[in-house]
Amino acid sequence: MIISVTLTSDTKEAIIADALRSNLDQVDRFLVVHLVDDSKAPDRTLQVADEVAKGKLWISDISMDGGMSVWRNKGLLAAANLPGAAPGDYAVVTDTDERMAWNGLDLRAFLSQADPTVQAWDICSTTGTYTKGKVCRSRAATEDQSTKNLGSRNA
Repeated sequence: MIISVTLTSDTKEAIIADALRSNLDQVDRFLVVHLVDDSKAPDRTLQVADEVAKGKLWISDISMDGGMSVWRNKGLLAAANLPGAAPGDYAVVTDTDERMAWNGLDLRAFLSQADPTVQAWDICSTTGTYTKGKVCRSRAATEDQSTKNLGSRNA
């Protein structure tokens, strides 16, 4: 079972490390969907992510066009189909400003016993008042052009 985290990020040098650390022990790899914005000066976001992820980092550069749902969907497709890597089975979809408090939950054990008909689970805040992210079953896309054109690279 391969579990990935997808995070959408542009210039988030100050906060990406905590987002990655909060998932480090639960997942096999991280996919940072890097939003390329030529109007912003580059920062050290990707270097910080590489230092924290300890060899688990993949980066997918995409344009700023489309909005959050497009970026997340491209991240899910890429997580399931990373070039040169085994297909991902599950993806934790979250943002760089979210910190996952797993509170002792072993995500891998939970997913290995999960109902196979359920496709996604919400990750709620510790108060249960809002959704922080999702855990989704991955579907390997065989003929999806958007996945082939992502230009992923292993950092």
